[in-house]
Amino acid sequence: YMSPEQKEDSSSVDHRTDIYAVGVMLSEVLTGKPPMARHLKPSEVNPQLSSGFDAIVAKALQPDPAARYQKAVEMKDELLAVMHKSGAAAAPPTVEKAKAFLGNCSFLDTLRTGVYSSTYLVEDRATGSLFVIKKQNKPDIGLQEARLLANMRHPNILPLHGAGSDSAKLVIVMDYAQGGSLADRLVKPMPHRDARRLMLQIAAGLDFAHKSNIIHGNLKPSNILFDREDVLKIADFALMPTVDKNAANWYAAPERRKSKAGDVYAAGVIFYQLLTNRKPTFDTYGKFVWIDGARSTPQSLKSLIQRMVRTSPSERFQNFAEIHDLLAQVDTAAPTARADAFAKIGDNDWTRLIVWGSLFLLLLAAFVVYLVAFWRE
Repeated sequence: YMSPEQKEDSSSVDHRTDIYAVGVMLSEVLTGKPPMARHLKPSEVNPQLSSGFDAIVAKALQPDPAARYQKAVEMKDELLAVMHKSGAAAAPPTVEKAKAFLGNCSFLDTLRTGVYSSTYLVEDRATGSLFVIKKQNKPDIGLQEARLLANMRHPNILPLHGAGSDSAKLVIVMDYAQGGSLADRLVKPMPHRDARRLMLQIAAGLDFAHKSNIIHGNLKPSNILFDREDVLKIADFALMPTVDKNAANWYAAPERRKSKAGDVYAAGVIFYQLLTNRKPTFDTYGKFVWIDGARSTPQSLKSLIQRMVRTSPSERFQNFAEIHDLLAQVDTAAPTARADAFAKIGDNDWTRLIVWGSLFLLLLAAFVVYLVAFWRE
């Protein structure tokens, strides 16, 4: 994106250098690649484009600054004129494609309605494929992330097929995850091996998103989904949360700020729930308290989760790549028969054992004293 004069001598840079950079970006948008020594005209790549775009790109990329547009507004006016003549401003192809897609779909069900959003299940009549359409009345929140994800694919992120907005709403088209959500599966503690398998997938998906500068911001079991092959898919990146005034948000970090560290905290709470099926508990200082009724969680896994949910963001893991690597090293082999027997003893059982054990020892001591006294007599 550097102009010829910028490469030769930085002292000769002025506003026309920016015009050159804009010309490079315009050429890249129209042709799909940056201009090289002998770059193709936009109309040579796509004959449907007006030759007016060729002239604008050529003028913006003139080697001599004096031959370029002298003001950005001049370039803008010519772009608008060409777009108006060619009809490009009337309806972008993506809008027409979206209208055609929706026109071929049949409405099946309303999956969810909330204060900020509604979710619908539709079927493509031509293919029989199922899709989810999410409408949100906050058009700017999540749009950028959805458009980025629509052009990306990762095994543990729910595929998006497009996103758009107007002044009133945001609309996203995504795959339908037929395997339900993680929230549906949190009915009892999971075996360590099964829990770790899900943890690895969550860490892999969020590592990919964070490396693409996409923060989830509202991670919880209800937006961790499964496809028909039982592969975990993370959904609803950066979208407005479902509001329930009567429910606590267990997954929000103490700092209440959308960040990568906040995603680490939320994932840590979910990992804890997978293993214990308990809501998180905090002491009077807001510190996470581990309560494991089974008393059998491997210490390496327990330590990892405890670090993820630390109160200070700087004390948590700084990326999911490290979390994924440590999870891969955790030994989740089944405990020995003796350990397994103790694993079945819960917190209340331990309390009862201590009480009854103490009573037994007292009775035994009293009996011994009685025998000694009887023997002396």
